[in-house]
Amino acid sequence: MKKLIILLVVIVAAAGVVGVSAFSSKDAEGTVGYLDGQAVMVSDLQNYVDSLLGEAYEDKLKSKEGRKELFGHYVNRTILLKFAKENIKENDSFVASHTMGNVSTESAILSAVLKKEVNDKVKYTEEEVRALLESNKELKDLQAAERELISRKRIELFRSFISELKSNHNIELADS
Repeated sequence: MKKLIILLVVIVAAAGVVGVSAFSSKDAEGTVGYLDGQAVMVSDLQNYVDSLLGEAYEDKLKSKEGRKELFGHYVNRTILLKFAKENIKENDSFVASHTMGNVSTESAILSAVLKKEVNDKVKYTEEEVRALLESNKELKDLQAAERELISRKRIELFRSFISELKSNHNIELADS
């Protein structure tokens, strides 16, 4: 009888391990969302983390909210890269000067499109800088206020640019 109980415990434990493995495998291959009808799998996000984001983002793969956040980053990069490849040539002087070191052509093209569509479009006045300095006591001087204003305007321009790009794509989160 004791052997039978031990055997049952071993079988139940093995079934639990197989069930957990099956769940983990299914979860690891599950669809996170869709970009223009193409499924984006957990494995795609794993590759994205491994090749571009690094270990700091590994834990995000373990939760639904984390995968949702990674999906957003993945979609942004994918549509930015598509736009960049359509609008920036590899022989562009900015791209050429940035691919001399360890920077990949993809990264240089992305940087070039962000320079063109965001950084080069930042406009502000001295009055805006002074107003920010007066309204924000944490800023020590005009240069700090100018850097802060430029940063805010870049973020605003990037959000507008990425929203415009996204409006040209079908982006859906999976139901899971």
